[in-house]
Amino acid sequence: MRDLSTLPKAHLHLHFTGSLRLDTLRDLADARGTRLPAALLDA
Repeated sequence: MRDLSTLPKAHLHLHFTGSLRLDTLRDLADARGTRLPAALLDA
């Protein structure tokens, strides 16, 4: 069996950025009580 730790990993945070409308991202963050970086709030 292959050692899974040697397989390439996806950088989900890189793929996630730009995949949602900014308003949707803000709504999701608000619903979870998550603070977004100021750069996103000013956009």
